[in-house]
Amino acid sequence: MPYARLGIVVSKKQFKLAVLRNCNKRLVRETFRLHLLRNRPLDIVVMAQRKKTLSLADKKLQLLNLFNQ
Repeated sequence: MPYARLGIVVSKKQFKLAVLRNCNKRLVRETFRLHLLRNRPLDIVVMAQRKKTLSLADKKLQLLNLFNQ
């Protein structure tokens, strides 16, 4: 596998409104696209959960930390 792949799981049970589900998916995809090194062949699955309310910047920072491990 010569490239990184991304899987996103955002359940309807966690985020009732489609707007919130789509916003979370867009955030994950954009962070993946901008900050992940393309030459690292990884399969990444992100499962969004609603534990607490975070700002957009905090969510992006957590995603960056996960992607760079």
